Amino acid sequence: MAAKRLRDIGEGRGLRQTLRPTLDEMIHRMREADPREIVQGRTGFGELLKFGYHGNLGTTEHDVWSNQGVFVPPTAARIHAIVSDDSNDSASGTGAQSIKVWGIVDGVADSETVATDATDGTTPVNTTKSYTNIFRMRVIASGSNETNVGNITATAAAPDSTVTAHIAADEGNTLQAIYLVPTAQTLMLDSWYIGLQKGGGNAGGVNARLRVKPSGESWTTRDKLGADTDATSHFVREYAYPKEYAGGTWLKVSAVGSTTAMEVFAGFDGVLRAT
Repeated sequence: MAAKRLRDIGEGRGLRQTLRPTLDEMIHRMREADPREIVQGRTGFGELLKFGYHGNLGTTEHDVWSNQGVFVPPTAARIHAIVSDDSNDSASGTGAQSIKVWGIVDGVADSETVATDATDGTTPVNTTKSYTNIFRMRVIASGSNETNVGNITATAAAPDSTVTAHIAADEGNTLQAIYLVPTAQTLMLDSWYIGLQKGGGNAGGVNARLRVKPSGESWTTRDKLGADTDATSHFVREYAYPKEYAGGTWLKVSAVGSTTAMEVFAGFDGVLRAT
């Protein structure tokens, strides 16, 4: 293999092209690796599983996340205020008492633990770090309710003042098909999906888009799927070869329904590779 690449250089092919492992080689390495080693980050690869839920989708296109509506990312790294709409989500209450926050800080995945207000969950508590995205929050300590009582949000500081992450009441974890690839990594997207709850919400169909925004560029549609409560209620697109998205790229799934009050879930899976 090394001799072949040296011949390629001698024939005028670029150094980056010839010395960088080919996509086929990387796929082979991923498939040969122990999945437990990938999850634990010991192979140079990391697992990405993003799942989103929208409990009240209508005929206006929304992003698939529990906060509903259109996700608006922070325009710069921001301190975020963590707050509930229920007073019981406090450090001494029956609901969420401590929340783990994962996000992007200076282009790198980072995390911290935020304790809710001592006596009133509706009092905001700021993160200590500034995030360009918060891609996950999880309740890690709680009172007798054993999870959050109210809806918990992470709101970027002014001038943005937009919600970056949301935990719906009683869920204990963010549900949002939205992600920002860390600067020093490449996402190898393996699949994405859309589905409808047949047992909940109204009957009908939904059309979904996989949307991508590379750093400094605009949102573009890269794929589309559809599902219907009367036919295929869950559809998965699996790629023969993973789609590569460079660090700094935003990805999200948006959807629009044929009627109102539809329960929709969507997400995407892949592997993060160090660059």
